[in-house]
Amino acid sequence: MGKALEINPHYADLHYQYGRAARGGGDAPAALAAFQSALAINPRYAKALFLSGLTQYEMDQPEKGLASIQEAVALDPGFHT
Repeated sequence: MGKALEINPHYADLHYQYGRAARGGGDAPAALAAFQSALAINPRYAKALFLSGLTQYEMDQPEKGLASIQEAVALDPGFHT
């Protein structure tokens, strides 16, 4: 996925997918950084915001995590994982 990010670093979904892979592999800091990169490109990316919140919560940042999750739901009330 690194090569794809090199080719098109402005594609939010690639950052999101990288974050999912990093999170699944147990690398929470890399996952959070990837989700935040996706959100820098598209601040209304509810999925990235939601997983960013879960990751923040798991990294002992419960207030930030909850705020991110609430924002994701506010952006897309029908959102579900």
